[in-house]
Amino acid sequence: MVTSWLLKIVLVTVLFFFVAIEGLSPIIVKMQLSGYAQDAADAGTQALINGDASSAKAAAQQSADMHAGVTSSVTVSDDSRTVTVTMEKKAKSYFSDWSALRSWYDVKVTETANRGQ
Repeated sequence: MVTSWLLKIVLVTVLFFFVAIEGLSPIIVKMQLSGYAQDAADAGTQALINGDASSAKAAAQQSADMHAGVTSSVTVSDDSRTVTVTMEKKAKSYFSDWSALRSWYDVKVTETANRGQ
């Protein structure tokens, strides 16, 4: 009698943590990507202060490329005041192959940094 209740509690606890980790995976990846993209945009902005748009784009791309498994794109505005970095990554999951949940695990973040003045 006691072992059946204990077994139920253990199973429910394990199931709860599994679902929580699966659900939080994209949120954690989004927070990581946001930081990476902001760092890359800031690196590009620093290069804008000291150089031109092409050096800013190269600096931002170099900073973005330091992170494995991340797809990134960098743009510099026409007036050379803003650097925009977009990063994408697929969050790890056991459910990411289900078509209904696929978009939940495809994480995309865009961050922008402006040159002062």
